[in-house]
Amino acid sequence: MRLKEREVKDFGKMLGVLEKCDCCRVGFYDDGYAYIVPMNFGYAAKENALTLYFHCASEGKKLDLLKKCDKVSFEADCSHELVGGPRACDYTFRYASVMGKGKITVADTDEKKLIGLKALMAHYAKNMSATFSEKYLKSVTVLVLEVTEWSCKANEK
Repeated sequence: MRLKEREVKDFGKMLGVLEKCDCCRVGFYDDGYAYIVPMNFGYAAKENALTLYFHCASEGKKLDLLKKCDKVSFEADCSHELVGGPRACDYTFRYASVMGKGKITVADTDEKKLIGLKALMAHYAKNMSATFSEKYLKSVTVLVLEVTEWSCKANEK
């Protein structure tokens, strides 16, 4: 990281940045290129380990690519604010972001799906008690990203 003073290393503060983000972009490998998809997400953190959860349809390009390669990268950002100055070079941009990589799999049981779906609801609907019908559980696919490496950078007030 070029600007070391903007690096966030404290795990709790990194989670704080992730919590403020409302979209996570996931990059799948697609024959030499990245196929980047913006997705809603939830997360779980335990003992400095991070797991991200996503939901999607039961078929499509993401799942086709996942069958070929289970390694992905991700990025999420937030706190965007342009800060002006008297000259163009005095402008700056406030932001916070996380990025990393890991192994992504499909949740293969209803119990694992529920963990992921509840994490998604906890992220977006903070005080909601999430319940899901059996019909919905059967129709949705939940992706589980076990993060192996991630970093955080911020230029906030």
